[in-house]
Parts: sequence; C-alpha cells; structure tokens
Amino acid sequence: MKNIPVTTVTKDATHDLIPDEMYLSGLRDLLANGTPERAGPWTYRQLIEAVDSQYSPAWWNLRNREQRALTREGKSELRLALDDLPPLPASVTAVTEQMIHPDAEMLLIGLLPEGERVRRVLMIADSAEMQIHVNGTVQAWPVTPVTEPESAGMVEPDPTPEQDGNGAGERCYARNKRYYRPCLPVSLKERMEAAGLNIEEVLEEKLASVEN
Repeated sequence: MKNIPVTTVTKDATHDLIPDEMYLSGLRDLLANGTPERAGPWTYRQLIEAVDSQYSPAWWNLRNREQRALTREGKSELRLALDDLPPLPASVTAVTEQMIHPDAEMLLIGLLPEGERVRRVLMIADSAEMQIHVNGTVQAWPVTPVTEPESAGMVEPDPTPEQDGNGAGERCYARNKRYYRPCLPVSLKERMEAAGLNIEEVLEEKLASVEN
C-alpha cells in the first residue's frame, strides 16, 4: 500500500547558525560590490530593489551603522542575495497563518508537562481515514475498508436426503436458507455438552421465553 506523503513544512525556525556579524559583513559587501549580475557600489534603494526588501533606505542605513537590530525578515532578504546562505525556514507563526484554519480542531495527544511546549505538530490535510505512525520519523498510510463477502459468517447446511416429485431419493442443498455459525467460549460449550444440549436448543428455548 502506497504511503501518504509526509512533508516537513518547517523545523528549527529560530535556529540560525549565521551570526549577526556575518549578516552585517554581507550587507556591506553588497553595498560596496553588488552582485555578479549587477555591480556595485549600490545605494540603499538599489539594495532594496535587489533583495525585494520591505524596509526603507533609512532602516538599512541604521542597520549598516549598527544602530538597528537585524530582524528575521531582514536576514531572509539578505540571504536571498548572498548565494552561500540558504533561506531561513518559515516561522511557526507564518505557517500557522498560511496553513491552519482559524476554526481548526487542535488535539493534544498525551500529557504535556507543566511549563513545556510541544515540539512536533502534525497537520492533517486529508479527511480520509488513515493510520499514522510516529517514531522519530512520521509515516502515514491510507486505511482501506475491509468488506466481507455477503456470505461471511454464513455456512450452507449439510446435504439432507429429500424426495423429489417422482419419489426418487436424492440429496440436495437447501440453497435458499443461510446458516450463521456462532462463536462460543469453550467453557460455555462444555457446560452445554454436559447438560446434553446444543446451541440451537438453548437459543430456541430462550427466544421462546422472550417472545412469549
């Protein structure tokens, strides 16, 4: 059975191994030298255009003079212009806003110790029934409904001798009648046998008492 795709949307979003000093160095390098596609020096407006920044020239000027802390958004914009820096993973807040419905049902599996916060969130995109396995990695499979044949649990009776219209003795099957074979505990079966009874007699007697 084919697995349901499981995709990591974000992970370790607040972890950034690049120190702020390297971002500042990259910013100054872009202002001084530009990129291979567009040589420098750049003005702050050219920087904003190159990295598609949401910030103003004044904001980048303050950052270059180390009078403004570099935000996560600013870091992401610089990383796009610096080939050796992969983009930062999406923040949990951004994923929540983009992918989780405001009226979504949120379920907690297990008991969360006081003061702790969950480290793994599963978002179920498919409404179909599925089986999820979590053990280091996460895997999911669709659940295929098990459909039993119409005759499941039903057995044909043993052949019984019957007479046909000509009086000739033949054996035939009562094909229009179905039988259900119950499952009983061994202890109950032994009690019935000790009393000289069978399951049909017990059921007939009990049904007769209820129906009357």
